[in-house]
Amino acid sequence: MRNRIYNTIMLVLFVVVIGFGFKDAGVFVTDYTVKEEEKSVQTFEDGEKVVLIKENKDSYQVNKDGTLYLIPKNVMIRTTRSTNEYESISDTKVYAEASYDSEVIDTIKAGTVVTLKKTNNNFGFFTYSNNNKSGFIEFSSLKRIEKQNITYGYATDDKVVKNDGKYLALIKNESVSIIDYKDGKYKVSDKKGNIFIVGKSLINLYKTSEAASRGTSRSVSENITNVVTKAYSLIGKPYVYGSAGPNSFDCSGFTYSIYKNVLGIVLPRSSRYQVSAGIKISKSELRPGDLVFFNTVGSNISHVGLYIGEGNMIHASSGKGRVRIDTILSGWYSGRYVTARRIVK
Repeated sequence: MRNRIYNTIMLVLFVVVIGFGFKDAGVFVTDYTVKEEEKSVQTFEDGEKVVLIKENKDSYQVNKDGTLYLIPKNVMIRTTRSTNEYESISDTKVYAEASYDSEVIDTIKAGTVVTLKKTNNNFGFFTYSNNNKSGFIEFSSLKRIEKQNITYGYATDDKVVKNDGKYLALIKNESVSIIDYKDGKYKVSDKKGNIFIVGKSLINLYKTSEAASRGTSRSVSENITNVVTKAYSLIGKPYVYGSAGPNSFDCSGFTYSIYKNVLGIVLPRSSRYQVSAGIKISKSELRPGDLVFFNTVGSNISHVGLYIGEGNMIHASSGKGRVRIDTILSGWYSGRYVTARRIVK
């Protein structure tokens, strides 16, 4: 009986809220079944879009077919967030009171943005023109302005993703800004607003809002993104012994120039001494931005490259005469690999 009364109240609340244009949206990132007393009540499918009613500390409240459900935050994301701002659909009358019979005190042009202060049946009391004007406007004459919402997840692996000449370094356990999900892939963004498509397996969602707020720092991934982006921009530049840029490089001049100019970190100038910078890591621990060192002449360290993930490095190759990408997992460099150092911690 109590559950029936609760569901009725919540359904009425839902109708009232929707009546005023609340249409926040979410999308499931996996199949999920709501259960009561260990019995299946409702199933949501991977990629299913839903109307989001409320966001709690560790759950979302969504509507499906007039019934409200609580959904944990690690199985869906919020994609839009409604605001108190509306836009007039056409030239629209502004009334002194919440009634068609009251005085018309103004007419706003189509596209005018107004801010809702309170509601009164089919009308809202709005301010506009930088809050210098106000009055009652019928909701049917307006459309609510929605903003794209950011949901924070965290990377499950170290990887550089690319899109149209832009690069984003995903660093394991660092936060990722998610704006949408479709066909088993996330749409994520960096701080500059560049968009990247990332496979589902590379991101997990935080379970609570508290965990998300603790994980929003992305200083390491941002620094590595900038380093890797600079390295990619130099591909094709000629190899010149003793040069550290900006238009030509030797191997250590390449890594020296990138870290100095991008992050202000001054490394030793030669590969032989760069191997003492940062902290030593094993080959299995490599992530983008690390320096990889080789013995190419028979003794001591004689070559260095910048690791970019998936077994590849960008380096200034004397043999090929230019900055290029090569694998370190097989072939010539694989057999001459010595060690690696992490500069960005």
